[in-house]
Amino acid sequence: MISKIISVFLNRFIYKKKKPTKRKKPHPEQTKKKSTKKHIQTLNRPLNWISKKYGFESKNLKIAIFFIAIISLFFGSYVKTFLFITIFVIIATASKLIQEFFPFVVGFDLVLFVTVLSTMHYGWVVGALVGCVSSFVGSMYRIRQQMDTAIMPLVGYVIVALIIPHIMFLDLFILGLLATIIYASIMSLLFLHLRADIFNTATFAITTIAFNWWLFVNVAPFIVSLM
Repeated sequence: MISKIISVFLNRFIYKKKKPTKRKKPHPEQTKKKSTKKHIQTLNRPLNWISKKYGFESKNLKIAIFFIAIISLFFGSYVKTFLFITIFVIIATASKLIQEFFPFVVGFDLVLFVTVLSTMHYGWVVGALVGCVSSFVGSMYRIRQQMDTAIMPLVGYVIVALIIPHIMFLDLFILGLLATIIYASIMSLLFLHLRADIFNTATFAITTIAFNWWLFVNVAPFIVSLM
């Protein structure tokens, strides 16, 4: 009997198990703070890696990224416009060099294409400038300072840029094709007026229309969606 009492006493008061305490659910604000802290740490990792890799101070890098973000926030559309215009001029200028690979005149460059897209989105002044600058620079490099030959195509780009605002109601493909036909017709008349070879005039007109037809069907919709 005594041993039983002792056993009960020990089990109840000496060896008793502590009841498991219920864990309090964290406050939503605390969870949010922890989540934000985790995101900041995640973002800091690549910045710290770049800092170590290229010798930048992490603080300076963060300040630079902050200012870039602010500029993009307030001047994002201007930055985007500048980037597109710059890219258009560079690729169109480079495309003029394609003529070097053909023994006859072809229209496989991108100048007319970027002129049309620039005019549609940024106005006829920007479109004309994009076309004229890229055509003139590319032609001057290719033909080694023959000024009259470099200037002649500029007339076509300016006229196309002036016409496009009046036909903006048309479908992208129809607008691009019409602008191409107008440009090819103007240039063909100028070639014939200057007594250029009829064969070269024909190859230029045909390749210009065919190439830009393909561009406005396959490439233009994608670029316009980015602009």
